Amino acid sequence: MAKKLKNETILGLMAIVVLFVMIWGYTFLKGKNIFKNSNTYYITYNYVDELTTSSPVLVNGFQVGTVTDVNLDPEDVEALVVTIEVDGEIQIPNSATAVLA
Repeated sequence: MAKKLKNETILGLMAIVVLFVMIWGYTFLKGKNIFKNSNTYYITYNYVDELTTSSPVLVNGFQVGTVTDVNLDPEDVEALVVTIEVDGEIQIPNSATAVLA
């Protein structure tokens, strides 16, 4: 009886670990690291030529984040709202401008 209980415990722990790794892997492939502190910014554009989820966000050629979502603005059909996640250690001033290149 004790051996059967031990095997069930190990199997349960392995299932929890596998589930956690699957969730982490899915979010990582979407471009977000759940172990890293980040800030979310919403930017409105009229045109986002080939910008997709997981595209890098660069400052002076250095990647500081990723694009996490691109959606139509519900209030203005001609506008697109781009959601980006930037490393929490990066301080972006209020006067910063987001430019597509």
